[in-house]
Amino acid sequence: MRLALVNITGGGLSGGYRKYLRRLAPLLRAHPSVDGFDSFVPESARDEFAHSETSPQSYYSQSDAMKGFPALRAAVRTFGASAVFIPTARWLDFGAVPTVVMVRNMEPLVLPFPGNSIFEAGKNLTRAWAAQRACKRANRVIAVSGYVKSFLEQKWGLPMEKVDVVYHGVDAPSDEMACPPQLASIDSPFLFTAGSIRPARGLQDIIHAVSHLKNSGVDLQVVVAGDTRGAHYRKMMSLAERLSIASRFLWAGQLDPKQMDWCYHNAQVFVMTSRVEACPNTSLEAMSHGCLCVSTESPPMPEFFEKAASYYSAGDPLGLADQIRILLAKLQVDTDRLSAAATARAREFRWESTAAATIDAISRATAN
Repeated sequence: MRLALVNITGGGLSGGYRKYLRRLAPLLRAHPSVDGFDSFVPESARDEFAHSETSPQSYYSQSDAMKGFPALRAAVRTFGASAVFIPTARWLDFGAVPTVVMVRNMEPLVLPFPGNSIFEAGKNLTRAWAAQRACKRANRVIAVSGYVKSFLEQKWGLPMEKVDVVYHGVDAPSDEMACPPQLASIDSPFLFTAGSIRPARGLQDIIHAVSHLKNSGVDLQVVVAGDTRGAHYRKMMSLAERLSIASRFLWAGQLDPKQMDWCYHNAQVFVMTSRVEACPNTSLEAMSHGCLCVSTESPPMPEFFEKAASYYSAGDPLGLADQIRILLAKLQVDTDRLSAAATARAREFRWESTAAATIDAISRATAN
């Protein structure tokens, strides 16, 4: 199989997607059934891969994208691809070459409007339209969770035999950790949560929960990792100020992998408040570090955590506060067992398995 990995984006690559490419591309390239491999990414991402062992081999320009990708299509033809894999739920017609797409972002599909500006809601609708178009036209679709597969079948009417579930992998914890400089003065045990600071993340739950806990005599700090440049961050800051707990929240901004590892390793509890995910990568990372976890019951979180987390209903901060209180009590007597359960669950998500299942899905597309 000569496999073209085509990464069609708006020009940039998110941190999670960069990690996906860095981990998966070498495994796909090395798979025994792949005798030719090329990866195409936007020219704007060249610097991100220039010094990486997994550097993509080919780039396309933004001007080519604006013209409908004629140069990219020609490059794939010249490469002689027998299959095309587009992990970004976008469609590009490569003629008779079988094409597989992947759905890895459920917010635009499920929650395009709540809490978002008109501009952002419009972008979400465009993303959802593009994803549906890609799924309808592709030879096969990879869903990154059973939850995504169910949505595609029940809401979009995709045949069940067209959709394969392929979980992402997670790296083992690194011994190389680095305390973020902005957290050097942290003076007490802390809760940790990480991800994009967007309405669908549901951070108001943890803010209200910490307020309830403080009023009952449990004073905690919370470290929040995620980009702090958006309007929703300012809204969450204002909420914490109104509840007189702004000093208990440390907004760390975007952290590099070593800093994330330090936070996972030192947190008392990892908290997942998200309303919707496709494959919650931060949850997998938290479990790989043996974190005690509290999560919403929103799908697909129970699909990934299983018994390695305590659950509360999204939008119920009192329920979240209760679960945090219970876990803090268990920390005194049962930490090792709870931590071992989390790491054992994380070991089930291996990048090698992700690559093998991805190749199987692509092979089925070529066979059909």
